[in-house]
Order: sequence, then structure tokens, then C-alpha cells
Amino acid sequence: MTDKDEVIRRLHARRDELNWIKTALSAAREAQAGLQSMIDDLLAAQREARDRRQEDVRAADAANVPRARIAKEVGMQRGNLYLLLDPKTAGDSTGEG
Repeated sequence: MTDKDEVIRRLHARRDELNWIKTALSAAREAQAGLQSMIDDLLAAQREARDRRQEDVRAADAANVPRARIAKEVGMQRGNLYLLLDPKTAGDSTGEG
């Protein structure tokens, strides 16, 4: 094999390598876009679930369920529950998961 043939072989190998990387990168980007879409959907569902939880917490408080029990049942820290029920912060989201 001549030097020229070896150089050509290496050039083909580099082209194949870069094509493989390009294909793998494209597939990874598609997967990432799918995951981002799933994350966005889950975040929207989480916001809706938190809104429903806040409504239920306020209903339980109005029904005179002890606040410590409400906090335990919904899995919130009591401090966040008190913030949620405080009329001054009623419009704020606690960010509690």
C-alpha cells in the first residue's frame, strides 16, 4: 500500500467517524427534546396538583381540621402550611413539593 492509499484510508475513516458522531448527536438531541417535553408536561401537572392541594388544605382548615393534622396528611411542613393559610400570603406559592 502506498502512502497515498494510507492517507485516503485515514480520510475515509475520519469521515465515517464524524458521520457516526453526527448521527449519534442527532439521536441524543431528539431524545433530549422528548425528555424536555415530558418535563414540561410534568411541571404543568405539578402546578395543577399543587393548586388542587391548596384548595383542599383551605377546605380542611375551614372545616376546623387541626393544622398539624392537615400538614401531616398532605406532607407539607407546618411552616409552609401556615404561610399558605395566611391571608397576607394567600396568593403566593410556597414552592413546597
